Amino acid sequence: MKAILITLSINLALLLAGAFWVESQTPSLAYIDITEVFGKFQLTEEMNSKADNSQRIRKNVLDSLKIKAELRVGKLRSQTVKGAELAQVNLELRAIEDEYYRKHEEFAEANKNEEKRYNQQIIEQINQYVEEYRKITGFDCILGNTGSGNVMAASETLDITDDVIAYINKRYEGR
Repeated sequence: MKAILITLSINLALLLAGAFWVESQTPSLAYIDITEVFGKFQLTEEMNSKADNSQRIRKNVLDSLKIKAELRVGKLRSQTVKGAELAQVNLELRAIEDEYYRKHEEFAEANKNEEKRYNQQIIEQINQYVEEYRKITGFDCILGNTGSGNVMAASETLDITDDVIAYINKRYEGR
């Protein structure tokens, strides 16, 4: 009887040790909704504000060119302009129009490049903070879900989006 109890105890101990070993060998996975993390990251809000200010300044320049042209056209309508003076006014209007379209294209390209540069900075910062979070929490892998099929199905318990958002915003604030 004593031998049976000892054998059962040893088998139970081996079974528990094996279970703990298997558990320790199983990679810990989690995922985040990248779109949500990106949208709720404080740096994103700051960069969007900077981009909005730049775009507003560029729009003001374009608006002033448009007003300049409209004033010139209004002046023409109120006066009778003929001959050489009419040709000169037409040249001025064409120059204003050309400048407007050139600036419009230049500003559209600048806006696009600025957005691309800001997004790259945000993504690099998020990647750094998520890697820090992974190390601190002991996850082996944190997947990024964009809703386009890269994570086809997962348990909601693996979704750490809110925790990561809280972490990266605290980390960004310097806490």
